Amino acid sequence: MKLPQIIRFADYLKENPAEAVRTVLYQDQHDNMVLWQIPPQTMLPAHRHPHGADIWIVLRGEAELASNPRRAQQRQGRLHFGFGHQP
Repeated sequence: MKLPQIIRFADYLKENPAEAVRTVLYQDQHDNMVLWQIPPQTMLPAHRHPHGADIWIVLRGEAELASNPRRAQQRQGRLHFGFGHQP
């Protein structure tokens, strides 16, 4: 899969999904780029990426990101960058 230089997220968004939608935008042996659409009042199961990093960008609305024991409230247009191996 070729790494995209420009990504138009609107091209991948589903209209009003009832549950979380995971769309793989890029994947190779080391990296994964995934677009998550998480409807209001839903959540992803807690998980970690021990050898990687997560980058979350809220495109619409807001999200609460939790990484024990920290919690961060993110609003539209903000970016959250976290390494999975941090305590």
